[in-house]
Amino acid sequence: MANSSTTNDWIEIYNPANNDVSLKGWYLSDDKADSTKWMFPDTTIASKGYLLVWDMNETGNLHCSFDLDKDGEEVVLTNPGLATADYVMFPAQHADTSWSRIPSGTGNFTFGVPTPAAENEQILPFYTIQQIISS
Repeated sequence: MANSSTTNDWIEIYNPANNDVSLKGWYLSDDKADSTKWMFPDTTIASKGYLLVWDMNETGNLHCSFDLDKDGEEVVLTNPGLATADYVMFPAQHADTSWSRIPSGTGNFTFGVPTPAAENEQILPFYTIQQIISS
């Protein structure tokens, strides 16, 4: 999530597997050309669990060495063998929304309700009063 009015930005990683997954030796970056920008410490994501990585402005917790750009950019997850495991290019962000896979981990990316460390939720479509009356 980039461009939050209430908290710093974060990247959420979901583990859909039936077993815990170690991220030791994995990398996260906001630049595919420099995919080893930040290396995960010895960290494990529980089965069906979520891991939040906060941007560089956050203190404490798990935080990376770069900022997310509210005008849009890329995020790349790289495995220890230096192959791209996941990649997303996100568009300009709106305040207090997230760019999320819905459903978590498998769906298409779309704007959603921020749900840190929980199942992603889609934002309901916005309708004007005229559209409602006309239908």
